[in-house]
Amino acid sequence: MTVIEKENNQVLDIIKKNDLNEFKNYVKKNKFNLKKINNEQFDLLIYSIENNASFDIINFILNQFNYKNLNYYINDKNLKKNPILQAIQNNNFEIANLLQEHNTSMNYLLTQDFDIIQYLNNKENNNLLNIRNLNYILNHGYDIENLPPNLIYDLIRDNNIRSNKILKTISDHVYQNIVLNFLEYYQNGEALSEEDLEEILIEGRSQLIVEDEMYEEAIQLKNYSALKILFDHDPNDEFLIYHPINDYYLLENAVRSNDVKFVQTILNFDLFSFRSINFKKILLEAKNQNNKEIIKLLIHSSLKNANEEEEDDDDEDENEDENENESKGKFNPQHLNYLINTAIKNDDLWMVKYIMEDKQFQSSININEKDISGEYPVINAFNLSNFTIFKYLVNQGANIHINNNSHLFISMAMDKPNSIEFIRCLLQQNAPMNKEDANGNYPIIKAIKKNSVYIAFLLIKYAKKHYISFDIMDKDGNTPLILSYRLNRVEIFRYMLASLYTSLNINKTDVNGNSLLTYAVLQYDIETIKFLMAVGANPNYKNCYGKSPLDIANSKGCEMMNILLKTPKIPLNEVNQIKVLQLIY
Repeated sequence: MTVIEKENNQVLDIIKKNDLNEFKNYVKKNKFNLKKINNEQFDLLIYSIENNASFDIINFILNQFNYKNLNYYINDKNLKKNPILQAIQNNNFEIANLLQEHNTSMNYLLTQDFDIIQYLNNKENNNLLNIRNLNYILNHGYDIENLPPNLIYDLIRDNNIRSNKILKTISDHVYQNIVLNFLEYYQNGEALSEEDLEEILIEGRSQLIVEDEMYEEAIQLKNYSALKILFDHDPNDEFLIYHPINDYYLLENAVRSNDVKFVQTILNFDLFSFRSINFKKILLEAKNQNNKEIIKLLIHSSLKNANEEEEDDDDEDENEDENENESKGKFNPQHLNYLINTAIKNDDLWMVKYIMEDKQFQSSININEKDISGEYPVINAFNLSNFTIFKYLVNQGANIHINNNSHLFISMAMDKPNSIEFIRCLLQQNAPMNKEDANGNYPIIKAIKKNSVYIAFLLIKYAKKHYISFDIMDKDGNTPLILSYRLNRVEIFRYMLASLYTSLNINKTDVNGNSLLTYAVLQYDIETIKFLMAVGANPNYKNCYGKSPLDIANSKGCEMMNILLKTPKIPLNEVNQIKVLQLIY
């Protein structure tokens, strides 16, 4: 080690000890000169700042060695180092202030293709940038117009809380400068025209560059916080701001961010429209986020937009009437029902209830009116198998008979997962049950074919209570009673026979002329034969082949003939109902 190297090491050791008096004495005694130690890779001032030397030592170095210009840097192991940079990255703002008194600039490094903010944010430098040192940089002469766009991209790509806070701090600084400019004009008593104000605002906002690719990057990474910051501080005017709103589906992404203020900001520029291709999707996203405030914002914005579109189609007098109605809280029922139908499609019971029950809408609601697409809410709820909403609407006065297709409901309900709930509700609303569906089936016929025992019981019980006849035939010529017997639907057959034998034509024949008794004889069903004979079955009816039950029984032997001829008839009255049931069961 040379003598000079030993002297240099002594100086550095003294700096590390942070002893000002020892340092002064060493400099004086040894007539220390910076030229002995400073070079392209090393600088005593930078070294002292890096090693947290005291304010007094830094001040002594600046004055003793006559640092006239601090706008320089060294290359230390391929790292560019600068006095103000080293002070700020250590959050040593007292030293940074001192350095600024000695001719240093926050923007010097820009002339070397090297930005102080970007350097501090570099991951290779351990992300030394933080809110404290960022604010210091921005408030002490940093030229925001020279902010590298790559820095904004880096912050968006980081996609974390820290980086988004830094991005917001930078963006807010631009608007703080605008406010300060306005205050300066005010304090100086300068009058500004609207044109002047607009020019100052545009010039101030243009300091921050927001590019389309930044929106794309934020959306791709689902960095919704960055997306909000970009939109809030987009320098484009009101006309151009529609471009990112539409091209990047900002409303949908704002809803996805679950940020009420962000959604409100976008709606201030562009109302939510029924005509939006993603209208349903946006409301579904709000529902998935379970954010009721956002749903309310979207509802009111869409209604306001719909009213404005209607007003544009009216003449001046009609406009005045419409505005008067709106001020009283009047809304178009078709618009409200369109929103309800959208909520039904999104399985959003809360939204349905909000529109149906909120006082501001109640005077305008007509749940039995078509929406703007010609759809009825109660029909939609039924078709989508949403029983909860369907029942709610019915309880709110929705009419299931509204489109003359209610006779199909019971048959259609049998194919739904919650069929029993639907059918019970439909029967409470007196849905027709003796009309054919598109396949030519009556509800009871379909229940029998599907062997839907409980549904058949509901239909039979309802038919008995309301005196509805089941003397009908399916497209193959079977009566419900004959069909249930032939398909061996034992439970349905017995319940129907026990419940409706007084109202059914027990001798009604099918398309082949066969009565129920005929089929019972063919099956050698002794118990059923006894019951049928007891309640008045006629063994003499001949079918299309000229055969009566008696003829068929004769071919089967004496026992069958004796049953047909000797079973006593039971008078059909309530007193004898127990005897009838005993015969069946």
